[in-house]
Amino acid sequence: MNAIQNITIGHTERLNKPVGYTMLANLVNIVPFCLSIEAVRILFQAFDGSGTPLDTGRLWCLFGILIFYMILMALAERASYRANFRGAYEMSASGRVALGEHLRKLSLGFLSRHDPGDLSSMLITDFTMAETGISHHLPQLIGAVVMPLLAFLSLLWIDWRMAVAMFAALPLAMLVLWASTGVQQRLSGRQIAAKIEAGNRLEEYLQGIRVMKAYNLLGDRFVRLRDAFAALRRACIRQEALLGPFVLLSITLLRAGLTLMVLCGTYFLLGGELSLMTFVLFLVVGSRVFDPLTSALTNFTEFRYFSIAGGRILSLMNEPEMKGIRPAPANGDITLEHASFAYQDKEVLHD
Repeated sequence: MNAIQNITIGHTERLNKPVGYTMLANLVNIVPFCLSIEAVRILFQAFDGSGTPLDTGRLWCLFGILIFYMILMALAERASYRANFRGAYEMSASGRVALGEHLRKLSLGFLSRHDPGDLSSMLITDFTMAETGISHHLPQLIGAVVMPLLAFLSLLWIDWRMAVAMFAALPLAMLVLWASTGVQQRLSGRQIAAKIEAGNRLEEYLQGIRVMKAYNLLGDRFVRLRDAFAALRRACIRQEALLGPFVLLSITLLRAGLTLMVLCGTYFLLGGELSLMTFVLFLVVGSRVFDPLTSALTNFTEFRYFSIAGGRILSLMNEPEMKGIRPAPANGDITLEHASFAYQDKEVLHD
């Protein structure tokens, strides 16, 4: 929940439309999948040796419904696309303006304690990361989790043993990702800190290029920029090398559920406890269900990384503003009256 608060900059209501339209698009996409299962059932009935003729009329009817649903799917995906990306970009634009206004009201002491590159990174990089998390990851993550859950509940009515076998490895996959939470937070925090440091050193290099050239501090003599980018490279490699195995292990465990389902289905089929049509149904559904779950595991890891940037923005927005009692003057004119100045005994400015 904290990650959702961070990535939405404290405004979770911004997720209502993106998540809602994504769920709607996923529900619309289920219908063609169900129709394809019905087409497989019709073909099986025609070739299972029972003598049932091939119902070509029903197949053509399914084909017509699928053609109609292509238009409906396009409309649903269009609405989902607009809700996701337009909402994310509006959040990013309004958030940058609000953060800039908030920075204007902070004390000079706070601004002097922070590197200008750090503040510019929040306005540019952190908002871009939060924007990407809202538009590309969070709605798709929620949709990818909810739809397999609905499939699991539906398959329980058909054969609970096969449904449990299909999703038996999912808790283990989630446990692996949960175990990597602390490691990811440390590595992601260090990588973001190294990225900010590299940006600060680059800004320092560009702003002070005249002084550096005057004192011949370019090239090998200016090592701060080179060291900052070397540290960023090491942090990125360390993050990918240490977090990648956790994600791959969770995906492997998740995909093992399909293998377990095939083994259980074969056992039940040979024992006469499962019909061939039901087995094929689970094979078709299983091949389709694990794709969004695999995407969800990957999106979950990236979503936690992007939420760190949102947390940095949220912490800055929570900084207390400098407030005064008296109202600000109407104009900003500066006047010099009744002033005198002298160099030792020689007066150079009088009244």
